[in-house]
Amino acid sequence: MSASFWSLHLSWCPAWIGPPSGSMVDLACLFIPAIYFAPESPWYLVRHRRLEEAEHSLRRLQAPRRGIDPAKQLAQIIYTNNLEEQLSVGTTYKDCFMGFERRRTEIACVVFGGQLVCGLCFAYASTYFFQQVGLDMDAAYSLGLGANALALLACFANWFFLIPYFGRRTVYVWGMAAIATELCLIGILNVWTDNPSVAWAQAILTLVWTVTFQLSAGQLASSGVPYLGLLPSPRDKGRTFHELDILFAKNVPARKFATTNIDAFDEADTDRLASRYQRGGSVTVAEEAGFRRPSIAVAVTEYAKHR
Repeated sequence: MSASFWSLHLSWCPAWIGPPSGSMVDLACLFIPAIYFAPESPWYLVRHRRLEEAEHSLRRLQAPRRGIDPAKQLAQIIYTNNLEEQLSVGTTYKDCFMGFERRRTEIACVVFGGQLVCGLCFAYASTYFFQQVGLDMDAAYSLGLGANALALLACFANWFFLIPYFGRRTVYVWGMAAIATELCLIGILNVWTDNPSVAWAQAILTLVWTVTFQLSAGQLASSGVPYLGLLPSPRDKGRTFHELDILFAKNVPARKFATTNIDAFDEADTDRLASRYQRGGSVTVAEEAGFRRPSIAVAVTEYAKHR
């Protein structure tokens, strides 16, 4: 075997030896101890009626210079939690397949699955693909490095230029459409791979795919799983968790999520939705404990009593 072969493959060997550099084991060793110092989720604390701890956690999670009042944010969390209790939204696996939560589960599965079936192997095995289409090892290695650099730039472009201005749903849908087109072209060209120019064309299309993937599905599948997806999914840009709960509960079509106006504090509307999704008139644990509060004013009052 040539020196160029080992120069490429030896770089992968540390990933299979002991506690590897850059492996998941190293990451686990680094982050698991850090979890001890991380603040608890304010949502978890509110659901367990530990309101003072929830406000303290919010203060730790936010920088003072942002000018956000943790008390007001806590009140919004309490209010949203109350709405979910009224709509009988639970936190068990069974609840993921009941009522309007089933629609969210379907969207999450489609979005996550979309990342895995849109040519994901190109993202982590592009060098191998370049060799399979007929490029020599030096060219494949150089293109692999170039693909990684382009992927990094595309990642930053997604964070700073696409998501803030276009929203996750738009970027995901159009990105997946472009990815499908690129994959079709790569597959069609495979008929003529005996021609070196065609092999280079496939390699270049793979680089284009890498950029498109990192601009869209590569960065969005995990962050957007709870709320977005393909065409049946809604656009959640600018919506609070409370507003999304109401839109899903009303079965608003995905294409109308961005334009539907709702009053998040309309208690009469909330009561109608609660009666629709009430689980056979059953009493929840929160009701038995006396913590079911239908309005934000009462929620804040109750919190103030315990301070």
